[in-house]
Amino acid sequence: KLTHGYINPEHIICQNSLNENKPIFVNLFKFLISDVQENQEYLPENYADLPLISQDRFAIVKIIKEASEGYSFENLFDYCNELLIQPEVTEGDLNRFVDNFENC
Repeated sequence: KLTHGYINPEHIICQNSLNENKPIFVNLFKFLISDVQENQEYLPENYADLPLISQDRFAIVKIIKEASEGYSFENLFDYCNELLIQPEVTEGDLNRFVDNFENC
């Protein structure tokens, strides 16, 4: 598994194909040249104690939460909030997340 360790909206590029926005690239160049966390907005408070993959999962959930704001996705927004207050967003949490919302 490839981990980034500092995913944020500026590191994601979306491609609009058939009216679907799909993430196609995460800025790996910045990841490869710097391990300094310049902005902790998309990291959990305990990020230093977590593996990079856990930091990535937290960031993804936070980005989804922000994207769901302003739309009629209250359940999605609330579920993201629940995940973000946990000490760690686990792989199982993300699997349940996908299962719960893949047909929204």
